[in-house]
Amino acid sequence: MSVLLNYDEFDLGIFNQERYWLNADGYEIEIVEMSTDYLLTLIKYLEVNAPDFYLVQLKQINLKLEAKDESLLIQERINREFTGKQSWDSTPMEWLGSTLLFRTLLLEKALRGE
Repeated sequence: MSVLLNYDEFDLGIFNQERYWLNADGYEIEIVEMSTDYLLTLIKYLEVNAPDFYLVQLKQINLKLEAKDESLLIQERINREFTGKQSWDSTPMEWLGSTLLFRTLLLEKALRGE
């Protein structure tokens, strides 16, 4: 059930917020408004496809590093100094678990007693 993502066009910003998910048709679905079945299916989808999303992140980081994106270089320097890690040092599931979206989905799941 792997997804094929165009890493130049896919916006990973969806993972840096806690309000909604964009479905396949591009419609925003509020997390608190999702049915429990949809929520559980989305969590499973993200877990199964974490390697693909993580690869997109790595490719986008690589493009920024090649372009000498100063903000990314500073961010990576801070990561290394405070955590001893770089963005690319985590596993796909560690990366997914660190995203605001995924943490919010898991919290919503727990709040629903699932």
